[in-house]
Amino acid sequence: MIRTDGGSLIAGNADGPVSFEADHFDLELGQGWSVLVRGDAHRVLQPGELRHLREECDLRPWPSGERDLFIRILPTQFTGRRSRSQVARQVTAGKAR
Repeated sequence: MIRTDGGSLIAGNADGPVSFEADHFDLELGQGWSVLVRGDAHRVLQPGELRHLREECDLRPWPSGERDLFIRILPTQFTGRRSRSQVARQVTAGKAR
């Protein structure tokens, strides 16, 4: 589920095949991850479901501003990877010994 605004790039493709990627890298730990979801996107339009998403789910968009469009991705493929800096790999290897 994605919460966005009507003018976003994904909103323009909200009724068909999409790819959505989320990434994070923790500089302090020297590691991160990347996840890619592919599937069909659909706007959430049912009033009861919209009310539930707004009132009972903690869906907070990363950017500021109004984000009143909810888009569901029905996944057909997930891929992901974890990445670690060389220093993080050395620290992990030292703890394993």
